[in-house]
Amino acid sequence: MHYHAGNFYNFSAAVASNDTSAHTTPYEVMPDSICPKGWKLPQGPTEAGDYSDFYDLLASHEIVDSENDFLNDDDGPNNIRANPLFFVRAGSIDDGVQYNPGFVGSYLSSSVEFSPSCYYNLQFFFTSTYEIISTRGSYNRFIGSTIRCLAR
Repeated sequence: MHYHAGNFYNFSAAVASNDTSAHTTPYEVMPDSICPKGWKLPQGPTEAGDYSDFYDLLASHEIVDSENDFLNDDDGPNNIRANPLFFVRAGSIDDGVQYNPGFVGSYLSSSVEFSPSCYYNLQFFFTSTYEIISTRGSYNRFIGSTIRCLAR
């Protein structure tokens, strides 16, 4: 699957750390990442109710509104996966097993929620009956997820 969607990273790998277990302060932003120079791992919310870098990206492309809802329920889910964003629903990896490829996309941020979780920024669910997007939420930091580096 990685040749279609890239690689999967746990939180410690994404923030270029051998051990993130000591980082348990809610909304703490990890200073480093595996992103190339001039790029950064998106930041999650900085406080409860705040928005993430992924929300800002989607809002700038008029995909979500201030309530974090799709502006156009028919095109919003498709626009996320289209030019110029090209987000993929690669699923996740837990204990060597890939879950929900083609159904769910989850993207890590550089922000800690609390141990053992971290913010994932963006998760898509697509079925024949509903579409959901969340640009803030938490995900176990040991599960392998997709990353998206953003230009600084």
